[in-house]
Amino acid sequence: MIQSTLVFVLRRLREANFREKREMRKLNPLLKRGLKAIENGDLLKILQSEIRHEISHPRFQGVETGSLGDFKLDWDSPESQDIVLKRQFDSGEKVVVSALLQPEPIELEDDLVFPREAHAKVCIKKPGLSSILQFHCRVYESGSGSSHFDIESAYFIRSFVSAPSSTYGDHFFR
Repeated sequence: MIQSTLVFVLRRLREANFREKREMRKLNPLLKRGLKAIENGDLLKILQSEIRHEISHPRFQGVETGSLGDFKLDWDSPESQDIVLKRQFDSGEKVVVSALLQPEPIELEDDLVFPREAHAKVCIKKPGLSSILQFHCRVYESGSGSSHFDIESAYFIRSFVSAPSSTYGDHFFR
Protein backbone atom coordinates (compact mmCIF):
# COMPACT_ATOMS: atom_id res chain seq x y z
CA MET A 1 0.00 0.00 0.00
CA ILE A 2 2.71 2.48 1.02
CA GLN A 3 4.90 1.48 -1.89
CA SER A 4 2.12 1.97 -4.45
CA THR A 5 1.21 5.33 -2.91
CA LEU A 6 4.83 6.48 -3.08
CA VAL A 7 5.07 5.34 -6.70
CA PHE A 8 1.90 7.27 -7.53
CA VAL A 9 3.13 10.44 -5.79
CA LEU A 10 6.55 10.30 -7.41
CA ARG A 11 5.02 9.74 -10.86
CA ARG A 12 2.69 12.70 -10.34
CA LEU A 13 5.59 14.89 -9.26
CA ARG A 14 7.60 13.81 -12.28
CA GLU A 15 4.68 14.58 -14.58
CA ALA A 16 4.03 17.97 -12.98
CA ASN A 17 4.64 21.05 -15.07
CA PHE A 18 7.09 23.23 -13.14
CA ARG A 19 7.21 26.93 -13.89
CA GLU A 20 10.96 27.15 -14.02
CA LYS A 21 12.86 24.76 -16.27
CA ARG A 22 15.94 25.11 -14.11
CA GLU A 23 14.13 23.63 -11.11
CA MET A 24 12.81 20.81 -13.28
CA ARG A 25 16.31 19.93 -14.51
CA LYS A 26 17.52 19.67 -10.90
CA LEU A 27 14.52 17.79 -9.58
CA ASN A 28 13.86 15.32 -12.41
CA PRO A 29 16.96 13.11 -11.85
CA LEU A 30 16.18 12.95 -8.13
CA LEU A 31 12.60 11.90 -8.82
CA LYS A 32 13.75 9.25 -11.28
CA ARG A 33 16.22 7.82 -8.73
CA GLY A 34 13.56 7.89 -5.99
CA LEU A 35 11.03 6.15 -8.22
CA LYS A 36 13.60 3.53 -9.25
CA ALA A 37 14.52 2.85 -5.60
CA ILE A 38 10.86 2.31 -4.73
CA GLU A 39 10.10 0.15 -7.76
CA ASN A 40 13.18 -2.05 -7.17
CA GLY A 41 12.31 -2.49 -3.51
CA ASP A 42 15.58 -0.86 -2.43
CA LEU A 43 13.85 1.67 -0.19
CA LEU A 44 11.93 -1.10 1.59
CA LYS A 45 15.17 -3.07 2.11
CA ILE A 46 16.91 0.00 3.54
CA LEU A 47 14.03 0.68 5.95
CA GLN A 48 13.90 -2.95 7.08
CA SER A 49 17.66 -2.97 7.65
CA GLU A 50 17.47 0.22 9.71
CA ILE A 51 14.63 -1.17 11.85
CA ARG A 52 16.56 -4.42 12.46
CA HIS A 53 19.61 -2.40 13.51
CA GLU A 54 17.60 -0.25 15.95
CA ILE A 55 15.97 -3.32 17.52
CA SER A 56 19.27 -5.21 17.89
CA HIS A 57 21.18 -2.26 19.43
CA PRO A 58 19.15 -0.94 22.39
CA ARG A 59 20.45 2.55 23.15
CA PHE A 60 19.80 2.59 26.88
CA GLN A 61 20.94 -0.90 27.83
CA GLY A 62 22.59 -0.79 31.25
CA VAL A 63 21.34 2.72 32.05
CA GLU A 64 19.99 2.89 35.58
CA THR A 65 16.73 4.58 36.39
CA GLY A 66 15.65 5.96 39.71
CA SER A 67 12.52 5.70 41.75
CA LEU A 68 9.65 8.13 41.35
CA GLY A 69 9.65 8.53 45.12
CA ASP A 70 6.23 9.64 46.29
CA PHE A 71 5.26 10.90 42.84
CA LYS A 72 2.57 9.01 40.96
CA LEU A 73 2.73 8.57 37.21
CA ASP A 74 -0.39 10.29 35.89
CA TRP A 75 0.23 10.22 32.14
CA ASP A 76 2.65 8.26 29.96
CA SER A 77 1.40 7.25 26.56
CA PRO A 78 3.37 5.44 23.83
CA GLU A 79 1.85 7.88 21.30
CA SER A 80 3.26 10.87 23.17
CA GLN A 81 6.70 12.09 24.19
CA ASP A 82 5.54 13.71 27.40
CA ILE A 83 4.84 12.39 30.88
CA VAL A 84 3.01 13.84 33.87
CA LEU A 85 3.91 13.07 37.49
CA LYS A 86 1.82 14.15 40.51
CA ARG A 87 2.42 14.28 44.22
CA GLN A 88 0.25 15.44 47.09
CA PHE A 89 1.89 16.08 50.44
CA ASP A 90 0.27 15.43 53.83
CA SER A 91 -0.01 19.22 54.20
CA GLY A 92 -2.30 19.30 51.15
CA GLU A 93 0.28 20.92 48.86
CA LYS A 94 0.16 19.52 45.30
CA VAL A 95 3.09 19.30 42.89
CA VAL A 96 2.70 18.38 39.22
CA VAL A 97 5.62 17.85 36.84
CA SER A 98 4.97 17.71 33.12
CA ALA A 99 8.05 16.79 31.06
CA LEU A 100 8.41 16.79 27.29
CA LEU A 101 11.41 15.15 25.63
CA GLN A 102 12.99 17.15 22.85
CA PRO A 103 13.97 15.53 19.54
CA GLU A 104 17.29 13.75 19.59
CA PRO A 105 20.18 15.73 18.14
CA ILE A 106 22.25 14.19 15.38
CA GLU A 107 25.64 13.39 16.87
CA LEU A 108 28.70 11.90 15.27
CA GLU A 109 29.97 10.21 18.42
CA ASP A 110 28.32 7.04 19.72
CA ASP A 111 26.88 8.43 22.96
CA LEU A 112 24.76 5.83 24.74
CA VAL A 113 23.61 8.06 27.58
CA PHE A 114 20.65 10.44 27.26
CA PRO A 115 21.76 12.92 24.57
CA ARG A 116 18.61 15.01 24.48
CA GLU A 117 17.02 17.62 26.64
CA ALA A 118 13.67 17.71 28.33
CA HIS A 119 11.49 20.72 28.93
CA ALA A 120 9.47 20.56 32.12
CA LYS A 121 6.72 22.55 33.76
CA VAL A 122 6.57 22.28 37.52
CA CYS A 123 3.34 23.49 39.11
CA ILE A 124 2.85 23.98 42.85
CA LYS A 125 -0.53 24.56 44.46
CA LYS A 126 -0.86 25.38 48.15
CA PRO A 127 -3.86 24.06 50.11
CA GLY A 128 -6.77 26.48 50.37
CA LEU A 129 -5.52 28.62 47.48
CA SER A 130 -6.59 28.44 43.87
CA SER A 131 -3.47 30.23 42.60
CA ILE A 132 -0.57 28.25 41.17
CA LEU A 133 3.20 28.74 40.96
CA GLN A 134 4.49 27.50 37.62
CA PHE A 135 8.16 27.03 36.70
CA HIS A 136 9.41 26.34 33.18
CA CYS A 137 12.63 24.32 33.33
CA ARG A 138 15.16 22.81 30.97
CA VAL A 139 16.79 19.52 32.00
CA TYR A 140 20.00 18.45 30.29
CA GLU A 141 22.82 15.95 30.60
CA SER A 142 25.88 17.31 32.37
CA GLY A 143 28.15 14.29 32.28
CA SER A 144 28.10 10.56 32.45
CA GLY A 145 24.94 9.60 34.30
CA SER A 146 24.16 13.01 35.77
CA SER A 147 21.88 15.85 34.79
CA HIS A 148 21.20 19.47 35.68
CA PHE A 149 18.30 21.80 35.22
CA ASP A 150 17.82 25.50 34.64
CA ILE A 151 14.71 27.43 35.62
CA GLU A 152 13.98 29.49 32.53
CA SER A 153 10.92 31.31 33.83
CA ALA A 154 8.51 31.41 36.73
CA TYR A 155 4.86 32.45 36.82
CA PHE A 156 2.32 33.20 39.49
CA ILE A 157 -1.04 32.22 38.04
CA ARG A 158 -3.77 33.91 40.02
CA SER A 159 -7.16 32.31 39.70
CA PHE A 160 -10.24 34.34 40.42
CA VAL A 161 -12.50 31.31 40.30
CA SER A 162 -13.34 29.19 43.27
CA ALA A 163 -11.65 26.03 44.38
CA PRO A 164 -11.67 22.99 42.10
CA SER A 165 -11.26 24.87 38.80
CA SER A 166 -7.81 26.22 38.02
CA THR A 167 -6.22 28.33 35.32
CA TYR A 168 -3.90 25.48 34.39
CA GLY A 169 -6.72 23.02 33.77
CA ASP A 170 -8.78 20.62 35.83
CA HIS A 171 -6.87 17.56 34.59
CA PHE A 172 -3.75 18.70 36.44
CA PHE A 173 -5.31 18.92 39.90
CA ARG A 174 -7.94 16.22 40.28
